[in-house]
Amino acid sequence: MRLKTELSEDENFIRNELPEDVQELFDLLIQDYQHRIASLQTQYDHQRLRLSMECLEQVEKLEKARNLTGRSVHLLERTVTDLKKNQSQPSSPD
Repeated sequence: MRLKTELSEDENFIRNELPEDVQELFDLLIQDYQHRIASLQTQYDHQRLRLSMECLEQVEKLEKARNLTGRSVHLLERTVTDLKKNQSQPSSPD
């Protein structure tokens, strides 16, 4: 905020030192730069929002993959346990 105040004071100082016919051009240039800065700030905000949404999507995908992996590991453990039980039981003759 202090920087903005200093810039505004410098702007006023420079403007007052300019010839009157150049002051309008100076004002237009300052206004143009302020619009450009506002536009860049908006673009930056949109980019940040887009990145946040992409990160959220990645987190959701990772969570789904983690859940799927957990279920797969559980199924494999049950299968191994069942195989061990079957191997420990004597085979019945046919």
